[in-house]
This record gives sequence, structure tokens and C-alpha cells, in this order.
Amino acid sequence: MDQHREEHGLNRCLEAIGLPKSTYYYRKNRLEEPSEEEQKLMNCVREIIQEHPAYGYRRILPELEERTGQ
Repeated sequence: MDQHREEHGLNRCLEAIGLPKSTYYYRKNRLEEPSEEEQKLMNCVREIIQEHPAYGYRRILPELEERTGQ
């Protein structure tokens, strides 16, 4: 991203990959990578979303608790 930013501009680069500017800066400024536990939870949430794309957070949370016991 940063190598093309100078030539094309940040907004055009982000638009090309479909990434919101807020997400770009959040990830860029994040101090540390997610822990192993956080990664496992995120993967589980992604699985739930793939299986049930119509679920919102109110349905995802109980499903996540059932699968992980947390």
C-alpha cells in the first residue's frame, strides 16, 4: 500500500482494494498483533458468519459462547 500511495494517493489505493480509511489507519497504528486467543475467537466468529450470513451480533454472541464455552 505504502509504495503505491505516493504515486496514486491513499484514497485511490484504498478504494481499489475496498478498504475504508479508518480500517487502514486502525491497522497501521495498532501497537501489537492480536493474541493467539483473540485470533481463535476471530476465526470462530468468521466461521459463524460463513455458516449464518444473516446473523447479527445478537445471534453471533450466543453461538460463539456455545462453541467456545466462553
